[in-house]
Amino acid sequence: REMKSRYSDRYIIIDSPPPYIASEANVLAKNVDAILLVIGNGKTKRQSVADLVDLLGRKNFLGVAFNYFDIRSFQHFGYGKYSNYTQQYGTKD
Repeated sequence: REMKSRYSDRYIIIDSPPPYIASEANVLAKNVDAILLVIGNGKTKRQSVADLVDLLGRKNFLGVAFNYFDIRSFQHFGYGKYSNYTQQYGTKD
């Protein structure tokens, strides 16, 4: 609350350990305006994400950001006009 009142014109981002590892995330989740989960793409199971959203609360849930995302994986699915993103933004081998 102190930081929010001191920096009312800014977003305050707090990084915390995963909720299953440390209890800090559960405490922080009850005292923030929004929650953004950062998950390992292809590493975190969908059910685990759903369980975390339920645990931390859907009311403040903002969304999910993927870590370890490889855009080259899209070329295998044939996303039509979006397949050009692989060439533009993909990493070089």
